[in-house]
Amino acid sequence: MINQDDSQQGLGGRRIFSPSAILTVVAALIALVATYILDSFSLDDATKAGGFAGIILIFLIVCGVLFLYQSRRKRKADDLESADMETGLAALDEASAFFSGSLKSGDAFRLVSSRVSDLIRYQSIVLFLLNETRTRLVAVHSGSVGGGTHHEITSDLDTGLADQAYERKQVEIDGYLMLDTTQSHGSSAAIPLFHDENVFGVLQLFFDKDFDVLAADSALFEAVGTRVSPLMLGSIAFERSQANALTDATTDLPNDRAFYMILENQLAEAQRKREDRPLTVLAIDIKNFEEINQRFGHAAGDRVLNFVAQVVKDNLRQMDFLARSINDEFLAVLPTASKEISHEVIARIHTGFFGRKLKINDQDSIEVELHVGWAAFGNDGETPAQLLSLAQLRKEQSKSVGPHNILWFPQEIAN
Repeated sequence: MINQDDSQQGLGGRRIFSPSAILTVVAALIALVATYILDSFSLDDATKAGGFAGIILIFLIVCGVLFLYQSRRKRKADDLESADMETGLAALDEASAFFSGSLKSGDAFRLVSSRVSDLIRYQSIVLFLLNETRTRLVAVHSGSVGGGTHHEITSDLDTGLADQAYERKQVEIDGYLMLDTTQSHGSSAAIPLFHDENVFGVLQLFFDKDFDVLAADSALFEAVGTRVSPLMLGSIAFERSQANALTDATTDLPNDRAFYMILENQLAEAQRKREDRPLTVLAIDIKNFEEINQRFGHAAGDRVLNFVAQVVKDNLRQMDFLARSINDEFLAVLPTASKEISHEVIARIHTGFFGRKLKINDQDSIEVELHVGWAAFGNDGETPAQLLSLAQLRKEQSKSVGPHNILWFPQEIAN
């Protein structure tokens, strides 16, 4: 909890009067009334002087008692607040030690949001990270009290205070911010997140308009940043390692491991909704790819792979999934694609290469052609192995230079 003088601050930073302040005012009023009454009596000066001294003495005693009461009460509140703060910071330490490197960034952010809300009563919280070129901060996760997500904040939020925290490498506090033209928020605090001596992100807290962030203990914000940094850094590293394990290094496409994960998920949907959820698998490779490698070298072969990856992606539907398998083979999952739709997609892919030449060097350019095979869920199989096997068989069949009336069949079908 943020340190507040409870003679001035209430929960959430709202200004209130404490009981001791009210009693002090009442005692002062009583002293004034008693002084007026004493002065109205016809008494000698010595008696009046003694009465006035007694009133002053009683008032001072009352003020002293109220001061001692307030001091003890504040010490107890500070002790409880300090204990709560230590407990909250310890919870962040435990989360960082236990979950670091094992959570995705979204899950780590939700954990941080929950732990920080036990320490500081924010209204909204946003995590900024550097973009891929490390040229500016981008809001990647956001949330509010109660666990809601603010997508509009993530996309439109001004990074001014976060930029200051990033550049100065220190907590920055602003007493009032406008997030957009339609909704005003109160104060805000931007907390830099460090990896060694470098800032890799900023955690920004937004408070309601009644919260006095300027009365907050900045050391608490710094303590939060110290504990949040390793947890978020570990989650980012975890996500990158997962992405690398599922990504082809040459084309930046998902690899065949990712392909099988997606295919199994899509097959589960297709099996659950057989009548309404068709699905087609494509197997694709490059005509004469080995000759291209031998003639122009493997660097040229990599350029061809990237060219094919881009053209095929451009001619798939938005919902389709493309992956690179081994050598020059690409695999695709076409959710909701019937036989007719899948043939339209295949035709569009072939058309995408018509008239396009890839420049290999100053003298040579080549036209790229593909072999494509397909298999539809239900008619051609129901498991990943069945569908992929038949799609690859049809791909090999498309390479046949024999008469078009020669068909290839799986060995088990021929037998």
